[in-house]
Amino acid sequence: MANSYSPIDENSYRESGSFDPAALYNNIPVSEPARPEPRVAEPEPEPEPAPRQAEPQSQAYAAPAVPLSRPRRKRRLWQMIADSRTAYAFGIVLFFVAAYTFLVCISYFLNIPSDQSAMLNEDFDPTMIRNAGGPVGAWLAHLLVYQWLGLGAFVLIYFVVVCALGLVRVYRPSFWNLTLRTFLGSITISVVAGLLTYGVASPVYWGGYHGYLLNTNLITYTGIWGAIAVSLILLGFMAVLYLTEINRMWRRWRAAYAAYTERQAVRRAEREALSLIHLRRAPR
Repeated sequence: MANSYSPIDENSYRESGSFDPAALYNNIPVSEPARPEPRVAEPEPEPEPAPRQAEPQSQAYAAPAVPLSRPRRKRRLWQMIADSRTAYAFGIVLFFVAAYTFLVCISYFLNIPSDQSAMLNEDFDPTMIRNAGGPVGAWLAHLLVYQWLGLGAFVLIYFVVVCALGLVRVYRPSFWNLTLRTFLGSITISVVAGLLTYGVASPVYWGGYHGYLLNTNLITYTGIWGAIAVSLILLGFMAVLYLTEINRMWRRWRAAYAAYTERQAVRRAEREALSLIHLRRAPR
């Protein structure tokens, strides 16, 4: 018996890949090929952590020394200077330097012939110098008193003492106010002392060589009245700077004078009372 033919969709078989004309003609079922199962990606194994090396217990890890930058060096230097212990030590050193300078300056005035002649002749023989500070003290006093500011050098010594007391936190004045007052005061004393002792025969310049040279130029170019005017102007500046202190001293002087006059009035009244008693008791 002839097999019946049924129309088929060849394209579907071609797409599936299982088209067989002989099998279709004899009605033999064609099994579809097994489709491959989707492959699932296996998870990658995690990398094992590297073994940690044990630090040696006997020696701690030391970081390599890195040179400090310039701003850090300046900051560390300022911290060291601002340290209270450093300031305290520096204040003690300044105080002893000021005390030594004051001692050698006083000794220079007391031993002017020997010390001054030795310094002018540049003879630093210790046997020829009678200064209490030795050759170094004589040189320092000659520099401050003779060549620089004369009596004004003592104002600079006062400035060093106050700075030392401020560093050890005994007395804390305003630094710039103190600096302005002391330096203007030393210059004023030098100029005024140089003018007052300009024509006086003396082995030392009481205003220092600074005061003598300045007054010499003022008198030469502006006359004596010009030199007097400069000294008065400097004294006026000093009066303005020390106006508060001058007013305080004036009030204290007035209070002391008032107390003195009151005591004198009480004593006068007591003497008058005693004299009246003696007069009454005197025989007539």
